[in-house]
Amino acid sequence: MMINIALTVLMIASIIQAGLSIRRMGDDRDSRTRRLMRLEEENGRLEAGCDAMKEMVDKAAAQLREIEEATAELKAVRDEVDLELKRLAEAPRQRLFVHDKAALAHGKLWEVQIANDGFLRQIPTTPPAEEWAIGRTCLIGAATDRDARQRADARFPASLGFRILKVDRFRRA
Repeated sequence: MMINIALTVLMIASIIQAGLSIRRMGDDRDSRTRRLMRLEEENGRLEAGCDAMKEMVDKAAAQLREIEEATAELKAVRDEVDLELKRLAEAPRQRLFVHDKAALAHGKLWEVQIANDGFLRQIPTTPPAEEWAIGRTCLIGAATDRDARQRADARFPASLGFRILKVDRFRRA
């Protein structure tokens, strides 16, 4: 009988041990399931974040391409402007000559272009001779263009080889 009681107690202890083990296994499974769900949620958030980052990188790459294209266009325009500036810097300057400062205050201003080919024949390679050959621009104060032409004729007579090429209103002021 003692053996029966001992076997019964041993069997009850084994059943209790098995129940506890099954319960522990269930708790472990539930804990693992909860951790797996949390990891899947975090993985979903991370994938969404990665997708958002990829979109941002694509947008930034597109903007960078646009900026590079605009930069290339601006460099081309700058090169053209630099060439134009260099051409203008090397071009002979169109100077204005004022011979009678007192007359400038009394009337309208006129640009009178006066040429003299005689200077080019006398001293052919000097810059002033070339300037006189193409025409110097003098600033003359007068009421009308006819008056400006008469004042220029008085200052630069045709008998000395001067000729008036054109008379225009002064527009640079």
